[in-house]
Amino acid sequence: MAKMTPRTLIVLMLLAGLALGPVAAEEPAAQPTEAPAGGAVAAEEPAVQSTEEPAGGDAVAETADAAAPWSPAPQRELTQEEFPFPPHDPRPLMQALIKRKQPTDTTPFTFVAVSDWHGRRGVDLFGLLQRLNPDFALTMGDLVNNGIGPGGLAEYRNLERAAGEFFRKYPTWSAPGNHEVGKGGAGGKPAEQQAEARRRFSAYFGQPHDDLFSFTYANAKFIGLPFEFYESDDRLKKLEAELASAEGKHIFVFSHHAYYTGLWRRQNAVREAAAELFKKHKVVAVLGGGTHLYYRQRKDGVNYILNGTGGMLGPIQANRNHPTLRNTLPGDAWYGRNPDDGSKSHFVRPDLEEPIRVEGQRNFAVLISVEGPRVTLRLVDIDGKEWDRSTLAGPATEEAAPATR
Repeated sequence: MAKMTPRTLIVLMLLAGLALGPVAAEEPAAQPTEAPAGGAVAAEEPAVQSTEEPAGGDAVAETADAAAPWSPAPQRELTQEEFPFPPHDPRPLMQALIKRKQPTDTTPFTFVAVSDWHGRRGVDLFGLLQRLNPDFALTMGDLVNNGIGPGGLAEYRNLERAAGEFFRKYPTWSAPGNHEVGKGGAGGKPAEQQAEARRRFSAYFGQPHDDLFSFTYANAKFIGLPFEFYESDDRLKKLEAELASAEGKHIFVFSHHAYYTGLWRRQNAVREAAAELFKKHKVVAVLGGGTHLYYRQRKDGVNYILNGTGGMLGPIQANRNHPTLRNTLPGDAWYGRNPDDGSKSHFVRPDLEEPIRVEGQRNFAVLISVEGPRVTLRLVDIDGKEWDRSTLAGPATEEAAPATR
């Protein structure tokens, strides 16, 4: 080996230093994988933490685990550019209502329940709700007809124009319908589009699209169910825990699905098991939509109230798509389109010898009043006329019949 001069040694050392330089420069680039505070990884942590059961409390949504069988990974939140509408999370308004009224177990209050508006611009459903002036509202889905793509954005824009003022004034707790979660129409939509629709629902209404949520007010507890609740039994234990925790209170369960009569999906083992829980825990009312009818039935001590008349009206006879009116009981009341009577719709109540025959269709809101142990229902149309009245719990009111005969 040739002997190196001092000058040669200096050149070799400089070359070695240059070779080592890039290695040292790459080290900081690996640091973000350690999830520093405020970084992109840290920003995703709340979506994972939401799988834990949060502590309950008045008017705080008690959401269960966010990762559902049909939604295997937490969904990212939508940006303002992707979904340019204000969120209508009911919790801040509900906390303000509680602070203002300081409710106790004897505080009277009212709430409205509606569903299936389907973006019908000619139906002033939310104007009616404003005139009824409830303490808060429940919706059971399908306020939009489509939650997907540019058309879905237009439908939410239409809903915001029609209902935004109401949503900003009254706490509105919303359970999703099939049209909000991308399952409207035959066969539903591809999984990617369904995920988009569900993110939009949660962003707009401030409620989980895929799990139970609940809140309490005065002497009542309210439990909202996801659209797919009855497709598997993995949430029955959560439902039972929610029901058991409401002992001594009036309990209301609401979702997009109808029960027994007015069915648009047949009974299955999960629905029957849930009905046994409703009976066991003395649920006052199970509120649903989906089928575009009004139907009121009391079965096993539980009131099953269907009101899917927010914007459309369905047939009251059985057919291939809507096997309705298959399990009627004495004392039932209902309203729907009668295809055997031309353009007429029929309203049936046990106090009427003959149905009320109506030209065209009516659109209704359910108004429920809670006064200590007594719970009463009124069915009111867009013009403010009352069509049905019933005592759901406690002593009956003196005037049991509705104003419209």
